[in-house]
Amino acid sequence: MAYVAKEKGEFYPYQKWYIQPRSPSDIHAYDVDPNEFNNVPETFESAKKLISDFARTEIHHFENLAIHPLGRNVVLQEYWYDENNKTWATFNVQEIGNTDFLKRKKLVLFESQPGKFFTSHIDRFDFKNNKLTVTIVDNDLFMKLMNKPLNLYTMVNYLLFANQLKSLDRIAASNDVIQKLAYDTPMIDNDNTAFENKYGRMQLSAALNFPMLDKEQEFAVQQMTRHSNTTFVLTGPTGTGKTVTLLKTVLQLVQSGGRIMVATTKNSAADAFTQGLIDHGFKDKNLLVRLVKGSYDGENLSEEAKAVVACEIPNNVHQMTVVILTVGYGFKLQLADRIMFSHIIVENAHEVPEVDIWTCLSMFGLQKETRLILAGDPELPGPHNLVSNIYSSNTFFKRSMLKRLYNSNAFRQHPALMVTLTANHRSHPDIVNAFRTLSSYRSSMIPARHMSGLDFPKGFNYPLTFCNVSKTEESDSNPAEAEIIAKYVEILTKTVPKIEIGIIAAGRPQQNLHEQMLTNTGIKLGTAYLFCGFERRVILFAAQCCGETLDHLIEPGYLNLVLSRATDLIVLVGNAAYLEKLDEWKTLINICKINNAFREESVVITPAAHPPPLPKPEPYLPPAKRQQRTPSNASQRRYQTDSSNSPDVSAQVLRTMEAMGQQFKEMSQTVHVMSQKFQVVTSSVAALAQEQSKMVQPKDFEHRRSLMIFGMPESRSVTPSARIEDDRKKLAQVFDAMNIEVTPVSIYRIPSIPPSDPRAPARRLTVIFANDRDRYIVFGNMHKLRDHAEFGRIIIDPARTKEELEHFRQCKHIIKQVREHGNDDMVFYCNRLCTRSENYPVKLCREEFLELCEKYPLPGVVESTPTGSEPYNE
Repeated sequence: MAYVAKEKGEFYPYQKWYIQPRSPSDIHAYDVDPNEFNNVPETFESAKKLISDFARTEIHHFENLAIHPLGRNVVLQEYWYDENNKTWATFNVQEIGNTDFLKRKKLVLFESQPGKFFTSHIDRFDFKNNKLTVTIVDNDLFMKLMNKPLNLYTMVNYLLFANQLKSLDRIAASNDVIQKLAYDTPMIDNDNTAFENKYGRMQLSAALNFPMLDKEQEFAVQQMTRHSNTTFVLTGPTGTGKTVTLLKTVLQLVQSGGRIMVATTKNSAADAFTQGLIDHGFKDKNLLVRLVKGSYDGENLSEEAKAVVACEIPNNVHQMTVVILTVGYGFKLQLADRIMFSHIIVENAHEVPEVDIWTCLSMFGLQKETRLILAGDPELPGPHNLVSNIYSSNTFFKRSMLKRLYNSNAFRQHPALMVTLTANHRSHPDIVNAFRTLSSYRSSMIPARHMSGLDFPKGFNYPLTFCNVSKTEESDSNPAEAEIIAKYVEILTKTVPKIEIGIIAAGRPQQNLHEQMLTNTGIKLGTAYLFCGFERRVILFAAQCCGETLDHLIEPGYLNLVLSRATDLIVLVGNAAYLEKLDEWKTLINICKINNAFREESVVITPAAHPPPLPKPEPYLPPAKRQQRTPSNASQRRYQTDSSNSPDVSAQVLRTMEAMGQQFKEMSQTVHVMSQKFQVVTSSVAALAQEQSKMVQPKDFEHRRSLMIFGMPESRSVTPSARIEDDRKKLAQVFDAMNIEVTPVSIYRIPSIPPSDPRAPARRLTVIFANDRDRYIVFGNMHKLRDHAEFGRIIIDPARTKEELEHFRQCKHIIKQVREHGNDDMVFYCNRLCTRSENYPVKLCREEFLELCEKYPLPGVVESTPTGSEPYNE
């Protein structure tokens, strides 16, 4: 049964200030059943109630902690500060009340008397000497109270929970935001025009350098930059290029006049995104800002990135085009007067609790035009926030909004709502194949890395290696695993730079053990969650096989997170029998055994197999020069000829033949090595050709920027220049009739030679624009020409490649044949053959499309299709 306090009413989020509790009478009432937290809400109202109940439960939990001091008789020992006025202090805590809380880096307060206190963040606690080191938040109050007797208390962050509850009220009052949360079936708009600010395009100080993407990524950019306010989801396994796709999306939106907020879960991810924009030419500090907290350490940033970093909200933040921050910084940005964005992009959204997305929308996305874009990998671990009362991974508060939408049928069925990237350009193909053996990635990842980029560190012949440690521990860490990791570090650092190596510990106790054994190595070390957003060429993982449970390894997606951090090599260290209790680990260990990459702790590394050195051949001795036959030396020649069968001469001949045979072996081995290198070069060239075929070619870009106009009146002037000038004037009249501002870069007629008969119909006019945005604007305003006196009969079609034209003709022929048989539900929508439905056309699957192609073949087309070139519904 839920506890209901009688001394105080329920928490009211609209108070001006809150008093920290010091007795049971200060605890707010709440009437909540915690068992409901495992329910998965299916409607907005049920989700709203769940979030409200959870916030009140958390308040009740922290208030119960806050009425008991963490420590008494706290005495200041020393304090220091840096040039930025950031202050640290060390206190001696004489009477400790709650040691578990001090292990966490939480917000605490030092109180001299009721109502007089200063707040701090816990940095570390020395249990042996009872010394607590903190980062001071309120410097002025610290200076006033530091020499007085102090008690240490847990601080209830009432402001955080009040903002959450206020955001629920703001969202409930906005139907537009409720639609963005997509609890109901989302409405799909058919507007394919590119986004453009109603006030015009942005005038940038420097040209932008757009990254080159593959076809999947280009399609995702096209969907994210179209004029729409529906929520969009970009998913894909690690290494598929989600970040670079978002970078191009932001650059295109900036060019079109958009205002974008990019929110990430970690400072490292926000820094990388900021540097990516700078590397592609967007570095104007009047348009780009990276908001950070005062405690942020940006020593590793470039000078250009430091120029756009701001600890305080700039006065001109309303004029900024791109604002990059962490999700938790949104509360501080809210203090600025009503900032709204055209697009809110959340990177690594699989790590963000849904309640944080709600809060973000309530602060910056209340406008109807604001679009929410979520990007991440739903197969990686979800939000890792340590909630106080809920530890189950199945609770609503440890599930992300991205995961919920990813499992939604509406988002899976329509590419205008979600695009999944599949080509992994980062990891070794064998690591990718190991991913695919796991159930979650079986059909959603394709290896696409160049074979020429593969290189194993010396002593390894497979990118996955498992080292079996027979010893397990009953404590919370495993020293045997730490010793093996130290041996691997010693071996690998001889050939691999330290910056390319990372060490992942399964838990914090194991991490502390590694830090004690590997001091001042310069190698990044931490738990798997600290490596989110980072990858290394080589990853060493300690599974922390100790105790009787595997709780630290059973979280969904944990193994995917570990494997995805390595690009060339990952070494897993643990007890095989202990880990094989989990199906995914058992599969992974079997892969290592099959590929001769399973090691025992006594054999940490297997040296690379090299052929034994060949014996050094003896020097070649040429035969003696033949003497000329004369009567004087005939007897001597007869004697020499008879002595040729002597043992010395036979041994010399044998040695010569052995030397020649040895040289022949060396030559054959050289030829064999050269043939192997030739095969590697051939396979690399083939892989490069295959990769280039996946890339968007320049001619494809031109087709996307082109359109064809049929029926445009043509001048019959004799000179070509007069005909071209007439076409330009008439094209300008067409655009004026549409009331649009577009600029073609080239126009020409096809065929190039005008007809000799003046009564012949006008030739087709091809128009090429500088970007595909202008073409979308033309298509979006074609309806304005229907009643035009001069141009009402012209036809505007997109330029198509040979394959697209063949597909278009096939689809039109199928629609015609189907309608002749009385079926009017077949339509051609977004270059696809679809059937009508209540909300939006539904694309036919490949099997249905091929069946219709076989049933209604194009007249005059040979039915037999070459292998690998059969049509598809794209």
